[in-house]
Amino acid sequence: MRTLLPLLLLLTLNSCAPWGWGPPPWDKFAKDELGVDFYISTWRDLNEDGVDEIILYAKNQCGSHGCNLYILAEQEDSFRVISRIAMARLPIRLLETSNRGWRDIAVSVQGRGLSEAYEVRLPFDGEGYATDPTVPPAARIGVPAGEIMIDN
Repeated sequence: MRTLLPLLLLLTLNSCAPWGWGPPPWDKFAKDELGVDFYISTWRDLNEDGVDEIILYAKNQCGSHGCNLYILAEQEDSFRVISRIAMARLPIRLLETSNRGWRDIAVSVQGRGLSEAYEVRLPFDGEGYATDPTVPPAARIGVPAGEIMIDN
């Protein structure tokens, strides 16, 4: 039993993420291509094609209004940026609604003349998500609902 314990621990650690042990596959792309050194990320199938997209909140690309939020898709042996949303604040939600085959996401906004924080829905426009969550097509949502994908 004593010799099995290290093996069981190793198997458990390797099964924590779909890619196994170590940094996620998009880590090198985030650092080399986006200049993102410190981030929070998750993955969800946003367009219901059976392949997860990467939602990456860049904690080292922040200003007084929020941080950059990237939506990435796998492309052959690398990734491509679907959207870069500036001034996003947490939480990041996956909403039940969708546009043009992609699930809507929500971010919190504050600053830039806004006296209080609120959440906005970001629809997909056929090419990407709205890049500025403080102006249309981003739309304020009343009672936030949906799965929180990234939070503090």
